Amino acid sequence: MQTSEGENSIPLSHILKELSQVDLIVALLSVGIATVTFQDEKMEEMINNFIVPIFGLIVISVFATIFMLLIKIDQVLTKLLFQMIIKLSIIGTLIPFTFLILWVIENNYAS
Repeated sequence: MQTSEGENSIPLSHILKELSQVDLIVALLSVGIATVTFQDEKMEEMINNFIVPIFGLIVISVFATIFMLLIKIDQVLTKLLFQMIIKLSIIGTLIPFTFLILWVIENNYAS
């Protein structure tokens, strides 16, 4: 029973594809909404509060996934860890995105 070294790893292109489908799309939506909605002095505060954490989550997700590949865990455990990172990344991205939407609604429709 012979196994090659590459059988137990997920291709990096697949990982980047999964990460880009989740984090990058939501991050770009946040940037787009922020750019259209906030054309005032609060733009810098909003960028610091919402967009910087989203891009931080993207960077953390990529580094954690690459680290998982480097330590070469078996395939089942790697898949479970990969799914956990993606789920945490989705949750962590949607929380500031939700607060951004609520802030927009509060500021535009409260008056």
